[in-house]
Amino acid sequence: MIQDLVIQDSHPRLSDSRLSDSRLGDPRLSDPRLNDPRLNDPRLNDPRLSDPRLSDPRLGDLRLNDPRLKDPRLNDPRLNDPRLTDPRLSHPRLTDPRLSDPRLSDPRLSDPRLSDPRLTDPRLSDPRLSDPRLTDPRLNDPRLSDPRLSDPRLSDPRLTDPRHSDPRLSDPRLSDPRLSDPRLSDPRLSDPRVSDPRLSDPRLTDPRLSHPRLTDPRLSDPRLSDPRLSDPRLNDPRLNDPRLNDPRLSDPRLNDPRLTDPRLSDPRLSDPRLTDPRLSDPRLTDPRLSDPRLTDPRQKM
Repeated sequence: MIQDLVIQDSHPRLSDSRLSDSRLGDPRLSDPRLNDPRLNDPRLNDPRLSDPRLSDPRLGDLRLNDPRLKDPRLNDPRLNDPRLTDPRLSHPRLTDPRLSDPRLSDPRLSDPRLSDPRLTDPRLSDPRLSDPRLTDPRLNDPRLSDPRLSDPRLSDPRLTDPRHSDPRLSDPRLSDPRLSDPRLSDPRLSDPRVSDPRLSDPRLTDPRLSHPRLTDPRLSDPRLSDPRLSDPRLNDPRLNDPRLNDPRLSDPRLNDPRLTDPRLSDPRLSDPRLTDPRLSDPRLTDPRLSDPRLTDPRQKM
């Protein structure tokens, strides 16, 4: 028994648990690529089973997830046929190379009459339209077709107007009435401020000076126009002195306070028994009413 233990301890494969275990000693089992449960389990290795989007047919089908692909043609086998869905394949006129060629399908290219630019372009086929004098709206004028109107001597208003053709009238000195009339060319006559002496006088044109005092010498005299100077009463210093104009100062009777104050001049007003409303009672003046024996009803009893 002891010998077996010694043998087991001395043997490396028996002493090492990794070597004595049959699962760990097998190189196929010790390979990490084989120990990974994701690699050993066939259900996990299959992306269709591990990816929930692929395991669920409703999620894995792009035709069901993509709203752009939710089309009945994806589910209907009859509509999946490109010969039925593609209009270029289902239409016989489109599948014919002779008809699908743009050079052949365009009637302007297949018809030699239409391919001629002289026939297709209305400006070239119609001689009336090819004339720039007729097509240009700026030139669409009856003066181009009428030789009488195309004559510059007739179309130019400066030449047709007799006033312009007559040298006597074309002279600005003659056509301008201000220059032909000597009266109008004279600034003294044309300018109303110069011709009218009344308007040239600033005393008459200025509204601030338009006053009869300017024209009437009697009113222009400040001694007459100023009421302070024209009134002799105002020129008298005795009358202008406020001390003399005040009747209270000039009259000695009014300067006496005994005369000016009504309370001092009237003895009735100076008596407080008469001026005080609280004392203005007939009992104060009537001796019969002031006697308490007559006024008190308790005394009468």
